[in-house]
Amino acid sequence: MDAVNNLSDALSSVITIVGTKLSQRPADRKHPFGFGRIEYFSAIIIAVIVLSAGITSLIESVKKIFDRARLTVCRRANCARSLKLAKATSVLRCRLQSQQA
Repeated sequence: MDAVNNLSDALSSVITIVGTKLSQRPADRKHPFGFGRIEYFSAIIIAVIVLSAGITSLIESVKKIFDRARLTVCRRANCARSLKLAKATSVLRCRLQSQQA
């Protein structure tokens, strides 16, 4: 998911740079008002990229929420972590009690 985010950021930066450079071109016979509107088109393209990245992220998140096999593995891992934490705290408590006595 980070790859999609980084790719969309890089692509947005490139589109912004290119759009800004193109919009600074002076007016000519074919385009008497210049090229300033290119910035609007580049903004629309960036909006589509960001929107598609967001939708992709939403779809992947919903899939992960409803994936039962992955949920079982996560529960087991969390249970194991909880047991390790409980053991570590009980060992620490015993050491503190022995030092105080």
